[in-house]
Amino acid sequence: MSTPDDKVPEAEIETPHVAKVGVHDKGHNVTSFNEEPINGLIADIADGDE
Repeated sequence: MSTPDDKVPEAEIETPHVAKVGVHDKGHNVTSFNEEPINGLIADIADGDE
């Protein structure tokens, strides 16, 4: 039986940053220029980093 003292650590969530040309964003939380969240791999392909 769990008690209130048995805390499960919360996963750290990376603060999203704007995707940039020349920066490999794969595996990171990124946004487009208008702050829409996008997949880092897609951002890399779109700006030529992959």
